[in-house]
Amino acid sequence: MGDNKVTPAVTARILRLIPGHDSVIFSEYTRLAQTEDVLRFCLPDDSRAAESWLRFLVEAGRIDDAHRTWEWVAERGDADDNVNASMSSFSTGKVGPTWQHMLGVATYAQIA
Repeated sequence: MGDNKVTPAVTARILRLIPGHDSVIFSEYTRLAQTEDVLRFCLPDDSRAAESWLRFLVEAGRIDDAHRTWEWVAERGDADDNVNASMSSFSTGKVGPTWQHMLGVATYAQIA
């Protein structure tokens, strides 16, 4: 997102206040920024937004970015048992009910 730190601050605030805009914002993040920049500058200090970003990356098939985000979430202590179980099963290729719950039935059917 370049040198413009205003845009990440604004989008992070929107993510914190209005969850319904996650996918629009995340689409822009994947188009304009590297995952490391998103993790450092663009996500609010909010486990909901981090989990939503992780889910977005998996749905988009951005597996390397999803793994890096999972590590970041775990480093911050935001990974609850559902997120850990989901990423563990995903990492080992055992996609199952946990991912179905996390991603939603329609998305699960596409990747299963």
